[in-house]
Amino acid sequence: MEKPLLSIYGLESQEHKELRPVTCPRCGELNPRRPTYASGVDPLTIEAAMRAEEEKAREVEELKMELAELKELVRHLIERDFPH
Repeated sequence: MEKPLLSIYGLESQEHKELRPVTCPRCGELNPRRPTYASGVDPLTIEAAMRAEEEKAREVEELKMELAELKELVRHLIERDFPH
């Protein structure tokens, strides 16, 4: 089989892969190739932080919608009270 197809299914031979340290996206610490985060970073804390970020993103979207509604209301009131 071709190497890309083997790689898709996780069957690629590990003997030829160069395993270099990777930087933790959370704290910047260099780690062995396998872990996604540094060994000192608690995965549950990361998950909680990610959920909090998602919630904040939802809140921001809600606020954007509310702002658009308020802008429309102000425009309507100005047009009503100060006709051209």
